[in-house]
Amino acid sequence: MADTPDERAVAEIWSGVIGLEQVRPQDNFFDLGGNSILAARVSAQFAARFGVDPVDGLEALFDADDLAHTVELLRAATGRTDR
Repeated sequence: MADTPDERAVAEIWSGVIGLEQVRPQDNFFDLGGNSILAARVSAQFAARFGVDPVDGLEALFDADDLAHTVELLRAATGRTDR
């Protein structure tokens, strides 16, 4: 289960796009069943929800190890601190 508000927000986006009930910080988007089409949806939802696309046109999402790393990308893109 995600612990921080940022982790919960990213987990909510991922779970909604992939169709899962729960996503954990150590989960990998693609190991959960994500693909490039779903990654594009995630990217669009990040932009709509946060006003930025922390996965920078999807490339970073492919390189991210897990949800926790994606949260770090979100924080860097928005200038947010650990939340």
